[in-house]
Amino acid sequence: MTMNLQNEMQHRQRAIATRTKGRTNGPVTQLVSPSDLGQSLKPFVMLARYAVAESATFIYPLHPHSGIASLAMIVEGTLSCVDSNGKPKTLQRGAVELLVAGRGIWHGGPVNTIGSTCCYLMWLALPPEYELAEPSETFLDVQQTPAEGAARVLLGRLNGTESAWATPVPATCLYVELREGDSWRYDPPDGHDVLWVVVCSGSLGAGQTIDAGELVIFERSFASVQFVARSDCSFMLGSAPFSPHDIVESHSSVHTSAAAMRRAEDEITSLGEQLNAQGRLSAEQWESAMQKMRSRRKETGVC
Repeated sequence: MTMNLQNEMQHRQRAIATRTKGRTNGPVTQLVSPSDLGQSLKPFVMLARYAVAESATFIYPLHPHSGIASLAMIVEGTLSCVDSNGKPKTLQRGAVELLVAGRGIWHGGPVNTIGSTCCYLMWLALPPEYELAEPSETFLDVQQTPAEGAARVLLGRLNGTESAWATPVPATCLYVELREGDSWRYDPPDGHDVLWVVVCSGSLGAGQTIDAGELVIFERSFASVQFVARSDCSFMLGSAPFSPHDIVESHSSVHTSAAAMRRAEDEITSLGEQLNAQGRLSAEQWESAMQKMRSRRKETGVC
């Protein structure tokens, strides 16, 4: 695209192309999956909301991931969990968990919420140079996510303010809070033609009204978006250059090729054996995870 055309597009309101409230099953609402909207939102290949109205306890068995970077943010309440090493963590409103699964990592365990709690979880597909990298995990409280006006910078940068976490994907993710009547403009960084917004609370205007719980995907372009708060509201926003890489999907993993997926699953198998020997992963959990990987390989044709 020429510079003149890009500049012209940046000076018109960007249209909404898709909107959805996702599919809800119990406390989980799946807004984006790798096999549906994730195809048009690459590198953003998954987005889900976890919400409970009162204190609750859930058990998420140890399970593997690879090929993705994930971001989880607590937008309401308090959540207690364990990290990938089995150490307890408490995440309060505004806290963020950032994980690079790379060539393979296992995590899971008991999750406890205090009061009404809401969390958003996002996956980014890693490019070939990072999809088999060493895994890592970082936890940030709200004071460690820098503010730029009404926005908190979770990933990437906004107006020169950079996130505390150097993502291996050239993406921006913001959490924005506005008062009724406030106006806020987003000018995407150079090359960011993918843009989405999910409204966490209240009501937001962007050419059309977007209500709480709704995800909108804007047309592929470099144009800015002017937002107006119809009421006090909060929302998450993500933008990035559209990823040219294929999506090869397994259970809880995304890679750019079948060869990379096979290498990661070898690593996941080896790590699972170690966790089983340490007593952290039961034989039943191990077999369940392996069966899900085998089933997903058959569904997607990855041999």
